[in-house]
Amino acid sequence: MCAWYIMPRLSGWSRPRRAVVPRRRIKADLVVLDHGDPEQLLLSFPALSDATVVYECAVLVTSLPP
Repeated sequence: MCAWYIMPRLSGWSRPRRAVVPRRRIKADLVVLDHGDPEQLLLSFPALSDATVVYECAVLVTSLPP
């Protein structure tokens, strides 16, 4: 797992916040959801080769001091 650490100060925030963006490689099968038709959910299963690298990311923000 890899992570980035940043301290953004966005518009409307009184002070910078601490943000951590962890990422991890996904090695399992993926499902893609298509919400184009509100009455019918479409599921796709993309074919990924061993050379394809896919990551899952999250953003965690806290008001705690660094």
